[in-house]
Amino acid sequence: MLFNTTWVPPDPGQTRLGWVGASLEAGAFALRIQEERAYYGFSIDTGKQIWGPTEPEGQLNLWVGTVPQVADGKMFSAGYDGILYCYDMTDGTRLWEHEVRDRYTEILWSDNWPIHIGAIADGKIYVYHMEHSAVEPKPRGAPLVAIDIETGEEVWKFSLRETYWGSDPALADGILILLNTYDNLSLIHI
Repeated sequence: MLFNTTWVPPDPGQTRLGWVGASLEAGAFALRIQEERAYYGFSIDTGKQIWGPTEPEGQLNLWVGTVPQVADGKMFSAGYDGILYCYDMTDGTRLWEHEVRDRYTEILWSDNWPIHIGAIADGKIYVYHMEHSAVEPKPRGAPLVAIDIETGEEVWKFSLRETYWGSDPALADGILILLNTYDNLSLIHI
């Protein structure tokens, strides 16, 4: 056993506490409290809280669909508010945000595309739109976006719409495979 530490969340009535991931580079692991839309960081060595709560994310990230990932000493979070957030796992600082706008404003509850993290590789994070019960006709211009993990800048964007019932992309040897529900195919050389 490395440690045996008890942590009491700030509001014991908040019941949706979830594991996010760990970063060996940062020496930290993170937990998310769904009701707060915020994260807390803990030492891998002691289990003691070292940062948090982070600044709350957008209201729509209260819902299911916000799935954070940890890579390269950073934590990334994306969800129904259509913003990709990047945090430093060492101290919880929000490093940048990348908003994925719906230029046609066809999403019924937001001006942003709900986004999901698909993969992180080669200094880029790939986010895409997916929905479990789409309306017909499908909203136009759903994105697959490659974003630089250091700057938060868009590297490229491709029109692609995934389904919640599909799977995350497969990424290897410069090829990204992901279902596109606009045409029911997709193979992308990156």
